[in-house]
Amino acid sequence: MQASDLLQSYLVDVDTWDEMYSGASVREQYKKAVEFMQQLSVEELNKKEEMAKRLFMSQGITFTVYNSGGALKKYFPLILFHASLPPQN
Repeated sequence: MQASDLLQSYLVDVDTWDEMYSGASVREQYKKAVEFMQQLSVEELNKKEEMAKRLFMSQGITFTVYNSGGALKKYFPLILFHASLPPQN
């Protein structure tokens, strides 16, 4: 399966703000990111995410969650494609 299949099946809710889409159209500042993602398979996208998670852990980009049972080291939540604002914003 290609990432493009995931993008095509993505439902845009017109009642909520979507950083990447305006209606059915990709916002200008995301077009290159979407073009890049469409070239990847879902497996490649998952590999990239896993590699980034391992990099965060190995570089110490983590936080610790303390609870009654002890401490749990976690990596910061990772978003491969961050919000991209147009220059006028």
